[in-house]
Amino acid sequence: MNERDLYNKINYIGMQKRIRELAIREKLASADELATITDVEACELITQNYELIFSEGERIGLVHKDNVNKLYNLIEIISR
Repeated sequence: MNERDLYNKINYIGMQKRIRELAIREKLASADELATITDVEACELITQNYELIFSEGERIGLVHKDNVNKLYNLIEIISR
């Protein structure tokens, strides 16, 4: 997943806000830095540390890259 993939999954302004809040919480950027960057750039910060797991309408599921293998060990994936 790259920043453009994540950005394209954002359907609502509230989701943009949550992306920026996550960047602050993870100390990827300060509030002042986030105030001057685009939404795509904010998504780029997130994709450095997170992997997109699912996206359905109003929800996006992200998992920290350190925990992706743990997640895949917990779930069963059924495909054709």
